Amino acid sequence: MEYDSNIRNIIERIMIAYEKTIKGIADLMNASASVIGNRIHRSAFPHDLVLSCIVDTGINPQWLCTGESAPTLTASNRKNQLVLQMKH
Repeated sequence: MEYDSNIRNIIERIMIAYEKTIKGIADLMNASASVIGNRIHRSAFPHDLVLSCIVDTGINPQWLCTGESAPTLTASNRKNQLVLQMKH
């Protein structure tokens, strides 16, 4: 699985998952909005934000990182994700 190289898209999906603005997400992460803006500007993959979002919201990691598949995981999606993770 290759992640979306447009970091802005990933940040937007994080905003959707949390139902928050960039400022709201920055507050959750104890950071400033400019930190997130810098990641977008530098095209730096936001590993910590992605992992926190997955843990906090239960969002589908594939959707969050690529925009593919459904945002929420069904029971069968979860099983498939676990199998894929075990293979890698």
